[in-house]
Amino acid sequence: MSVTSKTRFTPPSTANPTPQRSDINALLLESGAISRIHAQVLHHLHTVAFPRTVHNLTLSLLRSGECTSFPAAMEKVKQEIREGRVKVPDEAVTEGIRAVLGALRELCEFEEKKGV
Repeated sequence: MSVTSKTRFTPPSTANPTPQRSDINALLLESGAISRIHAQVLHHLHTVAFPRTVHNLTLSLLRSGECTSFPAAMEKVKQEIREGRVKVPDEAVTEGIRAVLGALRELCEFEEKKGV
């Protein structure tokens, strides 16, 4: 699979999604797109001060004694995010989606199935 030529992508409803997902992940890694996506998402998280929110929550968990180690505090923070008690700002999520779609558009050809 060549990074310079676009890979044809068929929606999962018409093909087995597992091999395609694996191929797309490999293409994103090989092309360096994952690093670019990471940088864009991190930038947008910083613009909405989300790292500061995570930092403050982590410190609070450690200082209160609710968590006694950094790994335990990070697990608790991840749990709080998954359960919606700490929310990743919508703006950062939207920009993250844009970054992923932009990378995919550079690397893949999308076919739309009519009537879906």
